[in-house]
Amino acid sequence: MGNVEPASRNRVACPGEKTSSAAALSVSRRKRARSSYKVRQQLQELITNSTLMRLQIGQNVDEESRRFTLLGNIMKTKHDSAKNSIRNIR
Repeated sequence: MGNVEPASRNRVACPGEKTSSAAALSVSRRKRARSSYKVRQQLQELITNSTLMRLQIGQNVDEESRRFTLLGNIMKTKHDSAKNSIRNIR
C-alpha cells in the first residue's frame, strides 16, 4: 500500500469539468479581462480629460478674442473722437 498515488492524479476530467490547468486558464482570462477593462476605463478618462481641456482652451481663446475686439473698438472710438476734435478746431 505504500506507493499508491492519490486518486485525484489518476482521475480523468469529465467533459465540462475544469481541470487545474483549465481553471488556471480561466483565472488568467478573467485577470486579463479585468486588466483590459481597467485600461479601457483609463483610456476613456484620458479622452474625457482631453476633451474638457480642449473645451477650456477654446473658451479661453474666445474670451481673449472678445477682449481684443473690445479693446480695439475702444481704441478706434478714442481715435475717431480725437480725429473729429482736431477737424473741428481747423
